[in-house]
Amino acid sequence: MNRQAAPPSPPNAGDLAIEIAGLTKTYRGDTARKGRAAAALRPAVSDLSLCVRRGDVFGFLGANGAGKTTTVKMLLGFHTPTAGSAALFGVPIGASAICPNSRIFRASCRPAKPFGCTRAWPD
Repeated sequence: MNRQAAPPSPPNAGDLAIEIAGLTKTYRGDTARKGRAAAALRPAVSDLSLCVRRGDVFGFLGANGAGKTTTVKMLLGFHTPTAGSAALFGVPIGASAICPNSRIFRASCRPAKPFGCTRAWPD
């Protein structure tokens, strides 16, 4: 018999830096390939749920195409989730503009600097 331990109860909402519940993102597939009549839906992120406490170090690891970048882009407001919900420091995604909290930084790549991103500042 395969028994799994029950997951620990989530901490209070005020203790969380990231809270994700059932987050899903799907894209329409290519309709012109292989004579398909209708576009198939391709899941990029499927029913992701997790909590990260304030002050914790969290590694977000996975294979290529697992949905790591899509998840971060949804958290920052660059992509809209198909289903589910998420919050950063208690602020629901989509409730305000990109990077709703000053604790989140955006890096800027300047074309004049050939070695990539060299500067970051809070929004």
